[in-house]
Amino acid sequence: MMDVRTSPYRITQPLKRVGKRGDGKWEPISYEQLIQEVVEGGDLFGEGHVDGLRAIRDLNAPVDAQNPEYGPKANQLLVTNAGNEGRDDILKRFAFNSFGTRNFGHHGSYCGYAFRAGSGAFMNDLDKNAHLKPDFDNAEYILFIGMSPAQAGNPFKRQARQLAKARTEGGLDYTIITPNLPAGSSSLAAGDNNRWIPIKPGTDSALALAMIQWMMTNNRYNHIFLAQPGPNAMKAAGTAHWCNATHLVISDEAHPANGRFLRASDIGLPFSGNAKGDQDPSVIVDAASGELGLHTQPGEAELFVERDVTINGQVVRVKSAFQRLKEEAFKYDLAFYSDKCGIPEQTIVELATRLTSHGTKAVVDTHGGNMHSNGFYSAFSLVMLNAMIGNINMKGGAMAKAGGYPTSAKGPRYDFTHFDGITAPKGVFLSRSRFPYEKTSEYKRRVAAGESPYPTRALGIRSLRLC
Repeated sequence: MMDVRTSPYRITQPLKRVGKRGDGKWEPISYEQLIQEVVEGGDLFGEGHVDGLRAIRDLNAPVDAQNPEYGPKANQLLVTNAGNEGRDDILKRFAFNSFGTRNFGHHGSYCGYAFRAGSGAFMNDLDKNAHLKPDFDNAEYILFIGMSPAQAGNPFKRQARQLAKARTEGGLDYTIITPNLPAGSSSLAAGDNNRWIPIKPGTDSALALAMIQWMMTNNRYNHIFLAQPGPNAMKAAGTAHWCNATHLVISDEAHPANGRFLRASDIGLPFSGNAKGDQDPSVIVDAASGELGLHTQPGEAELFVERDVTINGQVVRVKSAFQRLKEEAFKYDLAFYSDKCGIPEQTIVELATRLTSHGTKAVVDTHGGNMHSNGFYSAFSLVMLNAMIGNINMKGGAMAKAGGYPTSAKGPRYDFTHFDGITAPKGVFLSRSRFPYEKTSEYKRRVAAGESPYPTRALGIRSLRLC
């Protein structure tokens, strides 16, 4: 942002479109004209009348009487931005609390939602979609898959500078794996510390599973990190994070709870609170005794487990999460994965060897490049490689929940969070985010009329696959 302030290309006044959409023709206008036209509307582009903010700011009249959940007419205003550079709070203050529209458009969905969702699932935080970021200042090797590190990331402007500095002044080596070489991401001027490898579009998971298979076969995974079943074991081992690799999963297709983590309440082990709740610990196998235990114990648990337990008098097969990952990765051989993704077997082995040769100072990043139909699964499998090397929240590794700085609060002079006339938005987001179709008026009307609530105009076939 500091560089932009003195850039000769900086836009210093409002620009208004002239001519047809797509012509790329603009004219500078004054701020007074901007405010007049935005507030009052009119035939602004020679294409017919456009309502201004004054006309649509109605906090009571519904925007659609048949669908009251859409909220008031004020929701016809959509305020959006390109990236949060400390201005989001000001924009939200205007949109939500001054004008009263529900529709503030974050940049996440069109910037890399598949990655955020995949990483959020990996981090067990699908509410906020927590995601990992490379520690550029201390990493020794980064594997960028399906992304352009000089033009992606969050925020990408800062990341581009970090990348350029790390590859020229620091000790960073990196590899980019994309169908085509992104501009500016690979640099011959920086020497031979960066490399590009092409891959078939949408086959990133095949590469990830191939690398996981090789890492397991050659014991090139971080046993210390993966074997810590919970926070108490993490503290005892001196690691910065823990994971559920050792937690047992019900793995019996005939059992109604197949695929669910085995809990203490399932097999009569002690717990507090509600069964299957947060206070009902996951079950593991203690590495020292080989006996069933709880993930809250202070010691390591076994990584590879496949055994029977008794649940309500029924013998049920359970496996550790890491065992299940192994079985998925070993469903096919390296030749199969190589054929799917288009990367030679030897190159896959070289990548896995390189990734596992820097301890926890290596990172796999896929921020922004997995916006395709199986992007969630690609992102989930790719960030799993970070767990394999145990780099989560380690110096030079992948940072999670690194923290932030509050951009607005009740300060000594100004309080942007409270003001006279403050309002609260009503209705659902334009995107229908977190509002299931089954709660809509349309759904209820169709059900009441005896119609199918899921009408389709054309046959749709959806395929979800790992590779």
